[in-house]
Amino acid sequence: MADDMGQNVDKIQSEEVEDDSAIGMSSKSEKDLSEGKKVSDLDRIKEILVGEQRGMKAAKIADLLDMSKKEINRILYANKDLFVSDLFKNWKLK
Repeated sequence: MADDMGQNVDKIQSEEVEDDSAIGMSSKSEKDLSEGKKVSDLDRIKEILVGEQRGMKAAKIADLLDMSKKEINRILYANKDLFVSDLFKNWKLK
């Protein structure tokens, strides 16, 4: 029985890897990602904010990018030379 469960787990894991590769996702964990991932997220945030005249809340950016608000805020605050927030914490490009 335990052997059957092990085989099922292996099968499911291999299917997940195949599914991820089919849509262009890698199976690497966030810890394994290189510095290039942060640059990519930064570029994605910039793309969203380019057309925003009034700015956007970090939570809305996080929803659009399917990331956590914590990750978005970390990037925004680390790049205050590119982004500015108003009194209401709406972020926009400088």
